[in-house]
Amino acid sequence: MNNHKNLSHETNRFASITARCFISVCPGNGSYQPMPRPRMALLVGTVLVALLAALIASSQQRALALPPTCGSTVTVTSILDSGAGTLRQALVSVCAGGSITYDASFSTGVHTTTLATTELTVTKGVTITGPGRDHLIVDGAGTFRVFHVTSAAGNVTIS
Repeated sequence: MNNHKNLSHETNRFASITARCFISVCPGNGSYQPMPRPRMALLVGTVLVALLAALIASSQQRALALPPTCGSTVTVTSILDSGAGTLRQALVSVCAGGSITYDASFSTGVHTTTLATTELTVTKGVTITGPGRDHLIVDGAGTFRVFHVTSAAGNVTIS
Protein backbone atom coordinates (compact mmCIF):
# COMPACT_ATOMS: atom_id res chain seq x y z
CA MET A 1 0.00 0.00 0.00
CA ASN A 2 2.74 2.39 0.90
CA ASN A 3 4.37 1.96 -2.52
CA HIS A 4 1.05 2.70 -4.19
CA LYS A 5 0.66 6.01 -2.32
CA ASN A 6 4.24 6.90 -3.09
CA LEU A 7 3.71 6.14 -6.79
CA SER A 8 0.52 8.22 -6.84
CA HIS A 9 2.36 11.15 -5.26
CA GLU A 10 5.20 10.80 -7.77
CA THR A 11 2.69 10.62 -10.68
CA ASN A 12 1.22 13.96 -9.63
CA ARG A 13 4.72 15.37 -9.48
CA PHE A 14 5.31 14.04 -12.99
CA ALA A 15 2.40 16.12 -14.30
CA SER A 16 3.94 19.30 -12.97
CA ILE A 17 7.43 18.86 -14.41
CA THR A 18 8.17 21.27 -17.23
CA ALA A 19 9.36 20.42 -20.73
CA ARG A 20 12.96 20.95 -19.63
CA CYS A 21 13.13 17.44 -18.12
CA PHE A 22 12.57 13.87 -19.18
CA ILE A 23 11.11 11.52 -16.61
CA SER A 24 12.83 8.25 -15.82
CA VAL A 25 12.12 5.38 -13.48
CA CYS A 26 15.11 4.76 -11.24
CA PRO A 27 15.98 1.09 -11.20
CA GLY A 28 16.71 1.00 -7.45
CA ASN A 29 13.51 2.18 -5.81
CA GLY A 30 11.01 2.54 -8.69
CA SER A 31 10.38 6.21 -7.99
CA TYR A 32 10.25 8.90 -10.67
CA GLN A 33 13.28 11.14 -10.92
CA PRO A 34 13.67 14.13 -13.26
CA MET A 35 16.63 13.89 -15.61
CA PRO A 36 18.20 16.79 -17.52
CA ARG A 37 17.22 16.81 -21.19
CA PRO A 38 19.95 15.17 -23.23
CA ARG A 39 21.84 17.45 -25.60
CA MET A 40 21.22 14.94 -28.39
CA ALA A 41 17.48 15.68 -28.34
CA LEU A 42 18.21 19.39 -28.66
CA LEU A 43 20.58 18.70 -31.54
CA VAL A 44 18.03 16.50 -33.33
CA GLY A 45 15.36 19.17 -32.89
CA THR A 46 17.68 21.84 -34.28
CA VAL A 47 18.54 19.65 -37.29
CA LEU A 48 14.84 18.98 -37.95
CA VAL A 49 14.05 22.69 -37.89
CA ALA A 50 16.94 23.40 -40.28
CA LEU A 51 15.78 20.64 -42.65
CA LEU A 52 12.22 21.95 -42.59
CA ALA A 53 13.43 25.49 -43.36
CA ALA A 54 15.55 24.17 -46.26
CA LEU A 55 12.59 22.20 -47.61
CA ILE A 56 10.33 25.25 -47.52
CA ALA A 57 12.97 27.42 -49.22
CA SER A 58 13.50 24.75 -51.87
CA SER A 59 9.78 24.45 -52.60
CA GLN A 60 9.50 28.24 -52.91
CA GLN A 61 12.37 28.26 -55.40
CA ARG A 62 10.72 25.46 -57.39
CA ALA A 63 7.45 27.39 -57.40
CA LEU A 64 9.27 30.37 -58.87
CA ALA A 65 10.82 28.13 -61.54
CA LEU A 66 7.52 26.69 -62.79
CA PRO A 67 6.73 27.33 -66.43
CA PRO A 68 4.38 30.24 -67.10
CA THR A 69 0.67 29.57 -67.25
CA CYS A 70 0.44 31.41 -70.57
CA GLY A 71 1.27 30.11 -74.01
CA SER A 72 3.78 31.64 -76.41
CA THR A 73 1.52 30.52 -79.27
CA VAL A 74 -2.21 30.02 -78.81
CA THR A 75 -4.47 28.63 -81.53
CA VAL A 76 -8.07 29.76 -82.04
CA THR A 77 -10.33 26.79 -82.77
CA SER A 78 -13.82 28.26 -82.23
CA ILE A 79 -15.81 31.09 -83.82
CA LEU A 80 -17.86 31.62 -80.66
CA ASP A 81 -17.54 34.90 -78.74
CA SER A 82 -16.25 33.35 -75.51
CA GLY A 83 -15.13 30.07 -74.04
CA ALA A 84 -12.40 27.57 -74.75
CA GLY A 85 -10.67 27.95 -78.10
CA THR A 86 -12.07 31.42 -78.87
CA LEU A 87 -10.19 34.57 -79.80
CA ARG A 88 -11.34 36.15 -76.51
CA GLN A 89 -9.85 33.26 -74.51
CA ALA A 90 -6.68 33.31 -76.64
CA LEU A 91 -6.14 36.98 -75.73
CA VAL A 92 -6.22 35.99 -72.06
CA SER A 93 -4.11 32.84 -72.46
CA VAL A 94 -1.26 34.15 -74.63
CA CYS A 95 1.98 35.39 -73.06
CA ALA A 96 3.10 38.98 -73.64
CA GLY A 97 4.98 39.01 -76.94
CA GLY A 98 3.27 35.77 -78.00
CA SER A 99 1.28 34.86 -81.09
CA ILE A 100 -2.35 33.99 -81.72
CA THR A 101 -3.06 31.96 -84.84
CA TYR A 102 -6.17 30.37 -86.28
CA ASP A 103 -6.61 26.66 -86.81
CA ALA A 104 -6.11 25.48 -90.42
CA SER A 105 -9.83 24.66 -90.67
CA PHE A 106 -10.49 28.43 -90.94
CA SER A 107 -8.61 28.57 -94.26
CA THR A 108 -11.64 27.44 -96.27
CA GLY A 109 -15.05 29.09 -96.35
CA VAL A 110 -16.10 32.21 -94.48
CA HIS A 111 -16.23 32.19 -90.67
CA THR A 112 -17.85 34.92 -88.57
CA THR A 113 -17.31 35.65 -84.90
CA THR A 114 -20.03 37.98 -83.65
CA LEU A 115 -19.22 39.70 -80.37
CA ALA A 116 -22.11 39.26 -77.94
CA THR A 117 -20.66 40.56 -74.67
CA THR A 118 -17.98 43.27 -75.03
CA GLU A 119 -15.13 44.33 -77.27
CA LEU A 120 -11.98 42.21 -77.39
CA THR A 121 -9.47 43.82 -75.03
CA VAL A 122 -5.77 43.52 -75.84
CA THR A 123 -3.66 44.21 -72.73
CA LYS A 124 -0.27 42.88 -73.84
CA GLY A 125 1.95 42.90 -76.88
CA VAL A 126 0.75 40.16 -79.21
CA THR A 127 0.66 39.18 -82.88
CA ILE A 128 -2.73 37.96 -84.13
CA THR A 129 -2.59 36.19 -87.48
CA GLY A 130 -5.93 35.28 -89.00
CA PRO A 131 -6.68 33.12 -92.05
CA GLY A 132 -7.24 36.22 -94.18
CA ARG A 133 -10.06 38.66 -94.84
CA ASP A 134 -11.73 36.25 -97.27
CA HIS A 135 -12.11 33.63 -94.53
CA LEU A 136 -12.69 35.46 -91.23
CA ILE A 137 -15.01 38.22 -90.06
CA VAL A 138 -14.99 39.53 -86.48
CA ASP A 139 -18.21 41.54 -86.08
CA GLY A 140 -19.05 43.93 -83.24
CA ALA A 141 -22.76 43.51 -84.11
CA GLY A 142 -23.16 47.28 -84.45
CA THR A 143 -22.76 47.55 -80.65
CA PHE A 144 -19.07 47.10 -79.91
CA ARG A 145 -15.86 48.13 -81.54
CA VAL A 146 -13.98 44.92 -82.26
CA PHE A 147 -10.65 45.55 -80.49
CA HIS A 148 -9.67 47.78 -77.59
CA VAL A 149 -5.88 47.96 -77.45
CA THR A 150 -4.86 49.38 -74.07
CA SER A 151 -1.89 51.67 -73.61
CA ALA A 152 -0.14 48.94 -71.59
CA ALA A 153 -0.30 46.51 -74.52
CA GLY A 154 2.95 47.47 -76.24
CA ASN A 155 3.40 46.22 -79.80
CA VAL A 156 0.24 44.70 -81.27
CA THR A 157 0.04 43.33 -84.80
CA ILE A 158 -3.23 42.14 -86.33
CA SER A 159 -3.20 40.62 -89.79
